[in-house]
Amino acid sequence: MDLRELQLYKLDILRDITKFCDQNDIQYVLAYGTLLGAVRHGGFIPWDDDVDIAIPWNDYKRFIKMAKKNLPPRYFVQNYRYDPEFPMMYTQIRVNGTTSMPIKMHKLNMHWGACIDVFPLVGVWESEWGLAIQKRLLVLTNSLLVSDYMKAVDMKPQGTQRIINYIPRIIRRLCVYVLMGIACCGTEKKQDWFGLENGNVQSQGKRTEWIERQEWTFEGEKFWIPKAYDAILTKAYGNY
Repeated sequence: MDLRELQLYKLDILRDITKFCDQNDIQYVLAYGTLLGAVRHGGFIPWDDDVDIAIPWNDYKRFIKMAKKNLPPRYFVQNYRYDPEFPMMYTQIRVNGTTSMPIKMHKLNMHWGACIDVFPLVGVWESEWGLAIQKRLLVLTNSLLVSDYMKAVDMKPQGTQRIINYIPRIIRRLCVYVLMGIACCGTEKKQDWFGLENGNVQSQGKRTEWIERQEWTFEGEKFWIPKAYDAILTKAYGNY
């Protein structure tokens, strides 16, 4: 499958997932490179096949629960709870019976179907000490998740990561579940939001910039994007 064929295949996934969100009152928006492509190109960035959507934390939790039960059998909901070696804090929706795998990660024993990315939008704790704690919780969460990935790509651990890598996976995953709940609890209405991709807490803009939506054409079809897309893209990419 060439790049354009893969883009159109992922567009089909995006269509199904966003329809599911609309039917269940889950407030998604196109995000990151997909948002950039929508605004700048009216579709995919010509050299890119990634598809990213973002969902506020409370809706994201509801999405995970409902998607696991109600998406068609074609799809697999992949995150740290449902795929034991998945190394990320966000979720991917993968297509069963397909393969889209980076060569260097072939030793990582996880579902490798073609996918789109679903990122939770989480509030940044407002006080200085609170933000410091939130950052530490998420950095630790990230360290607990990447152990299997590091082993698969023969990456040598440094510092405390060497100790973490010896912890049994079932305990690591339980710790991740607890730490995520603490770091993200009660953050939905905070002023600043960030996308939960890794251990870095970096503001992605104000809550109001993400929560207010408008329809936008992406590859000839209508999807939701933030009304404040210009502010969001400028913060992320500068003179995009």
